[in-house]
Amino acid sequence: MKRVWVRLQPWDKQLAIAALESGADAVVLAEGDTPKMRELGMLPTVASDGDIKPGSDVFWMEIKGKADEQVAASTHLDRMVVLRTTDWTVIPLENLVAQRSGLMAEVTSAEQAKVVTEVLERGVDGVVLDTRSPEEIRRTV
Repeated sequence: MKRVWVRLQPWDKQLAIAALESGADAVVLAEGDTPKMRELGMLPTVASDGDIKPGSDVFWMEIKGKADEQVAASTHLDRMVVLRTTDWTVIPLENLVAQRSGLMAEVTSAEQAKVVTEVLERGVDGVVLDTRSPEEIRRTV
């Protein structure tokens, strides 16, 4: 099963409720927002003060070119890596999916999530959804 994390930066209670109710696997929060999420319900948080800590449990990597792709393919192999890029058509996600597991991709829609989770019939292990739409959260999860 693919993971869906929802980015809630800046904090938005309605988006948090949509993530919680739709069954998201975690929410990505700014430092200090974990207690706000805890008031709504128990959902793992990705934050410096959360359950999953960026920089130790999960790493974000921006892919701008072939050199970045090579680094992403060969580092943090024992941790989850979230890939961020402005254009997946320029930097082939297929190359990274073929080389390693433990990859997630940042997306802005359910359509993008579908594409990245089906690359090479295996796809990434999950997505980090960045949207301001509760309905998009529900559709993606």
